[in-house]
Amino acid sequence: MSKKMEEILGDVGLLAACLLFASPLPTMRRIYLKGTVEQFSPDPYIFSFCNCSLWVLWAIVTPDRAAPLQTNSIGTVIYIFYLVIYSTGKPGKTFFKKLGMSAVMLAGVCGIAFGIAPRIDRIREGRTALEVASIILGFAADTFNILMYAGPLTIITTVLRSRSVEYMPLPLTLGTILCSSSWLGYGLVVEDVAIITPNAGGTVLGIMQIALYMCYVNTEESKLARSKVEELNMSFEQYRKSLQAGVVEDEKDRVPLI
Repeated sequence: MSKKMEEILGDVGLLAACLLFASPLPTMRRIYLKGTVEQFSPDPYIFSFCNCSLWVLWAIVTPDRAAPLQTNSIGTVIYIFYLVIYSTGKPGKTFFKKLGMSAVMLAGVCGIAFGIAPRIDRIREGRTALEVASIILGFAADTFNILMYAGPLTIITTVLRSRSVEYMPLPLTLGTILCSSSWLGYGLVVEDVAIITPNAGGTVLGIMQIALYMCYVNTEESKLARSKVEELNMSFEQYRKSLQAGVVEDEKDRVPLI
């Protein structure tokens, strides 16, 4: 029964994670169409990329973790795509510095997990090199898993200052709760603390994000922001219809297609 439940929850977790991975699509579409990142924070996408990459490595060295391996392999590819789109929106030097720091961090974790830690007798204590690597990678993945779930909260100061949830996407927030609660259930069934810990935290953080969103979703500032998004979508649809009809003449009036 436990094995069957593990498979079911693994499939549910995969579906929930894919929904979470797809949730930034409206934001990426907006960045692509407008050619600017505006005030959208890159942190959720950088944290998510690091998180998925570390879980892939962890699942490779940890036995019987096919579900996390499949899920995070998909996530790694998707978030690379998002980071490429984000980089086209004139994000500034800070974004690229964060990317560089993330790359150094990933290399450092791998160096510790596979090179340094297995050579330290006090850490090994009879464990194999892969078991030591699994522990180190699991700890690092837990850390970034929580950061991924907390990512949308990095924009909290902007929300409080502007009294608008324009730059706090609801799909990403809902995806956080759905994904974290699904993987929390999976972790409880397989009795794996490395999976339970970040997803319990993620569930709590998701609830906090929903609470913040509900506090500001109906302010005048949020309503104005939604009307701007609707205008952008209408402009895009009008351009697409004109393009199909062959009546677009002025190149500068063109809206890039996704």
